[in-house]
Amino acid sequence: MAINNEISDTLARSFTLYRSDVQMNIQNLFYPIKEEINSLDDLHRVCGYDHIMAEMENHDRRVKKNFKCSNVLILDFDNDEKRCPTPGDYVTIDYIKSLGIECWVHSSKSHTDDKHKLHLYLPTNRTIYDYREWEKYQKKLVEMFDKSDKAIKNCNRLFFTSKTDEYWCQRGRNIIGILDEEFMKDKVIDQQKKKEQNRERSIRKNNLQKWSIDNNWKVDISNIHDSLVIIAAKLGQRGYDSDEILNELEKRNQNESLNRPFDELERIAMWGADREVRIDERKAYEKLDSRYIVSAVGGKFRIYDWPSRSFFTKQDFLDIENNHKIKFIDEDTDEEVVIDCARTWIDKSKRYRKIDCVFDLETELPDDTFNSFRGYNTTPREGECDLILDHIKTIICNRDESMYEWFMGWLAFMFQQPTKKIPSVPVLISDEGTGKSTITDMLIDIIGTIHSTMISDIDTITQNHNAELQEKLLVVFEESTYGGSQKTKGMLKAFTGNKTVRIEPKFMEAYNITNCLHFIIASNEDWAAPVGENNRRYVIMQVSDERRNDTKYFEALNHCIDSGGKEAFLHELLNWDLSDYNAYKIPHTEAEERMKTHGRKLHEEWIRSCIDHELPPAYDLFSKVKEGRITSTEAYKIYLEYYNTYSSKYDTKLRPSQLKILLEKYGITHSKSIRFGGVVTSGYIVPSIAEIRKNMKSAPMNDLDEQSVVIASGIEYDNILAFSLDSIDEGSSECSNY
Repeated sequence: MAINNEISDTLARSFTLYRSDVQMNIQNLFYPIKEEINSLDDLHRVCGYDHIMAEMENHDRRVKKNFKCSNVLILDFDNDEKRCPTPGDYVTIDYIKSLGIECWVHSSKSHTDDKHKLHLYLPTNRTIYDYREWEKYQKKLVEMFDKSDKAIKNCNRLFFTSKTDEYWCQRGRNIIGILDEEFMKDKVIDQQKKKEQNRERSIRKNNLQKWSIDNNWKVDISNIHDSLVIIAAKLGQRGYDSDEILNELEKRNQNESLNRPFDELERIAMWGADREVRIDERKAYEKLDSRYIVSAVGGKFRIYDWPSRSFFTKQDFLDIENNHKIKFIDEDTDEEVVIDCARTWIDKSKRYRKIDCVFDLETELPDDTFNSFRGYNTTPREGECDLILDHIKTIICNRDESMYEWFMGWLAFMFQQPTKKIPSVPVLISDEGTGKSTITDMLIDIIGTIHSTMISDIDTITQNHNAELQEKLLVVFEESTYGGSQKTKGMLKAFTGNKTVRIEPKFMEAYNITNCLHFIIASNEDWAAPVGENNRRYVIMQVSDERRNDTKYFEALNHCIDSGGKEAFLHELLNWDLSDYNAYKIPHTEAEERMKTHGRKLHEEWIRSCIDHELPPAYDLFSKVKEGRITSTEAYKIYLEYYNTYSSKYDTKLRPSQLKILLEKYGITHSKSIRFGGVVTSGYIVPSIAEIRKNMKSAPMNDLDEQSVVIASGIEYDNILAFSLDSIDEGSSECSNY
């Protein structure tokens, strides 16, 4: 036990600590054991347990308001690098002895001879019963010793076990007397500062009085009870000019029936406009100006946030920027002024606000319109990009020259005329490791993540909140699978064909913006897109696998992209000749035909299998045809047999009227009166298989005749109601119960 023998026989004032029976347990909240520290042995024994400085209500240190009393303050010297960067700055035992303060000292658990880590227990000359008074003394103590731990300011602070053998005590001046002297010094300084402020305020008031006399102003602007003067002062400090202040004064003069003459209001407004905006207030406005802009979106007042690329309502903005409040004593009225800078910024910005917010990549917009397009992430430059072009031709387009011309035209059209819609979607199909993502990643890098994004689930676009599609030029569906969702199919059609797109952020009303969305689907799955029989939208590109997992090839390709290749590729696209490019004409491939089989509905599979004689007689429509005729009841019965056997929960059962539409697509016409087996009934007139196949080749197999459709009741709805076999809601009760 290392004790300073010179002072160990003269103990300092005793004090009280409160401990538990545990060691190094931060989760313990109860410290019920009261220990009087009368000797160094007492101190060493108590520091062998976790302990606190104060007695707490129910011995619970969880809340500082449980404080009951304490007769000791504490300092913690860790000599860390932040406060003591060099060994010469360390707080040592010799330094503490030189202070002449009454204290008990015990080393903490990580104390060494080279680097002292010490706890100083400073007994008070009286017991403190108010935690606010205790914390006032403790905070002042920490301020006096700038090398101590600044975190020790709370009365419920926990101190862990210390098993080291360095502890001693000394007599000296009591810490409370020293702190009271410091408080007195602060009070004197505050009084001197206030006296100087009053003197400066008096000088300013005299100058203002002289200004009013020189300008023949009858109002005494030093009168702090003049409400209009106070208003003018506040508005002037917020950056309002004289005309704007005058408007506010006229409203107040009229609303409160003050009956002040107009020339007097003018003088007050002129004086208010001469006042300077406070520096801290100006900085707050500059910070808000750099991040936000006031705009009207969909006829609603909105605040646009640059970093998050989102719109806020006024209340959301005020909640977020609630910390921008400035308090100060007004120099002329001698009153405390609180300026809500966020609210004032809104009022100020409304005068210069943009009346519309658009996403436009080409048009020169009026000054009062805000354009949220921030430009591309890449600057085009002439250079070498042959390896990129070769990869697109040989791998992405599988050496198909016509496909290469179409795909390059599609990309060039997106960059050259981004606000014009391309009603087609490239769908890249292959196994993993063939190089699809190399191209899509490069395109996103060229455009930048602000105006492009990558989504893994194609069904994401059907979600209610689609703010991530706002301000996007390119959306890549990476490794996605289309599961047959009619909602997804309809949304893709809308996004690829409509001139505007409806954005619906969370907690805000939906609004329309210009539709600049372009989609690329890249997938390893066979069913990646909703390809129909008469597909005019999706270009299915079977990516070549000849460079699959070729590490050296892709290292060279990525090096080309990163070494100026993407800049040169963008330059190539911006200068690509589009004079012969037809955005509405798409190439068709064998991969598209394979994908159509996945998108074909159960009833389409049934009728085609019947035509190809691939079904057993119980499911084959043509096996029941006699003399080119079959009754409506028999035809529907055969269809139901097939449906009940092969359908899944995603397949929709057709009604008889819908089955009639399906069969008429293949030239099988319906008649209300046919003779079948000597009986006149309703049925179908069935041509030969050869004629049906001939009709299939000559006529497009649309999913629906968009003209009038005769439904079961016989009522005709021209272009108003059309039963679409593709648009039947899955699981509809009307379709699932015949």
